[in-house]
Amino acid sequence: MEPERDVSPENVRRFLTDRTLVALNCPRRLGTGRLAEIILRTGKDADINVTLYPDISGDTVLTFGEKNIPEKDVVCIAYLCHQTVSAYRVKNR
Repeated sequence: MEPERDVSPENVRRFLTDRTLVALNCPRRLGTGRLAEIILRTGKDADINVTLYPDISGDTVLTFGEKNIPEKDVVCIAYLCHQTVSAYRVKNR
């Protein structure tokens, strides 16, 4: 049986609401697209306005490359290595 490949909604919710948390590490082989779906769905379920770049209307904006978007909580999704994905906050300059 394949192991569970999703990150827990509780961890995603905590990451989205606690801006002191700088990273959300995920299980191997989750994939960047799947992580984006999970973050968007969890944000919606928690009434947090999360959007996917280039839509920057949300309070939190997901990107697949670092972007500096003033006055937004920017979360970048990237691979730590070839099988492990992470989401991390981009410090606005």
